[in-house]
Amino acid sequence: MKKHILFIVLTLTLISCKNELEEKVEGFWTIDAILYKDESILFEMSPNIISFDDDGVCNLPTPKFDKNIPVVSNGIWIVNTLDTTITINTKIKYLNGNYKLYFIKDYDNKLYRMVMKNDSTYLYIRKGMQIFHENKDDW
Repeated sequence: MKKHILFIVLTLTLISCKNELEEKVEGFWTIDAILYKDESILFEMSPNIISFDDDGVCNLPTPKFDKNIPVVSNGIWIVNTLDTTITINTKIKYLNGNYKLYFIKDYDNKLYRMVMKNDSTYLYIRKGMQIFHENKDDW
């Protein structure tokens, strides 16, 4: 009986643990640049914020020029630690897809940044609500 309880506790602990990549991505991000097919659409997206929630849901900006998308748009996000990518599933064609992730520690502005890039879309974003640690090497 004790072995079963220990197995259940260990299994639940492992399931509930987030990997390092998920922890980096999770949170609020401000979009500083967004290109779709090499054209800036930053001022066409509202608001310029993306949030990646711990339940796998992401809140995304809505293109002002696409009236078929609701004002509040959500998607589902999944990270792949093997190739440092994120997949976003959403009805917003400008944001839907698989992205390679690059993490940047901006010492000049004391910001954590992330670049999300695929064949058609490029996002340059900064982490919000984050305390910058100059000596921390895990970014």
